[in-house]
Amino acid sequence: MASSSEFSDKLVEAYKNNQRNKSIMKRVMLFLLGVIFLFVISLLIFQVRNERVVANVVSEKRNISLSEVLQVFPKNTEVLIQFSSEKEGELTVEKSYVIKGNILNETQTSSSEVIVTLDEKYLSLLEAEDVCSIAQEIYKNNAYTYETTLNKAELLWKFRNLLRYRDCLGV
Repeated sequence: MASSSEFSDKLVEAYKNNQRNKSIMKRVMLFLLGVIFLFVISLLIFQVRNERVVANVVSEKRNISLSEVLQVFPKNTEVLIQFSSEKEGELTVEKSYVIKGNILNETQTSSSEVIVTLDEKYLSLLEAEDVCSIAQEIYKNNAYTYETTLNKAELLWKFRNLLRYRDCLGV
């Protein structure tokens, strides 16, 4: 018969082995979660690259209208676009438009998640047959400001469908 000290030693050893196995399992699970995370990220990057290739082909073949961009605009996000002018050293908002879903409406005020301010000379953006040329000029001249309540990850996620038009901006 085994003595009680041998029995307790075996019990302690079994407990230690069990703890080591749990530790190893935790590490394996973390590793697998990491691999899955990297796989998902690589799929997203692949999708963005494919959309970029499609956007290159699309933008080379035809003009991109504002209504086309609005069709892929996030449905659950409101963006306020303000056109302002500088009078006597102060910025004055001349016109404001809100984009909610795929609808653009003139407005006076809005509590939007994103507020973009442009010079009033870019008001032609709303009627342009090709928004790319105007958007490129705005981007190149850094002629915009924006405010948002969203962090960068939220912005990227909400506006991911617009990534297909990033070549339109030349970025």
